[in-house]
Amino acid sequence: MKNVIFVVNDEGKLIENWNQWDYLFEGTGGPHMIAISPYDPERRVWVVNSGRHQIHAFSNDGKKLLMTLGIENETANDETHLGTPQDLAFLRDGSIVVADGLTNSRVIKFDKDGNYLTAWGNKGKCRRAV
Repeated sequence: MKNVIFVVNDEGKLIENWNQWDYLFEGTGGPHMIAISPYDPERRVWVVNSGRHQIHAFSNDGKKLLMTLGIENETANDETHLGTPQDLAFLRDGSIVVADGLTNSRVIKFDKDGNYLTAWGNKGKCRRAV
């Protein structure tokens, strides 16, 4: 997979290509979603790599990989693993809330430095309509 993260201006013109990070997404189908916290003065770029069960935080200019949550290509329901994460949100205190979706069906809260704080939720049971 090539050119999986790139930046365009408001006219759709390519202004940056972060292809130095392509190797993180090989065989995954690419990033699931990208977000920047409105509360982060560093404006880190968070990328959900659901295919490898990880979330990556990059410097705003894309030059540095600052943090990775989850263990590459390993899924489990514990404090260090993710299970096909789908989305993330940010709280004013800098903490990160992750929808650890398709495999684990839970929500995980990390502090601003990526340290595990807590998790909640589990798979529900499907009921048949009568």
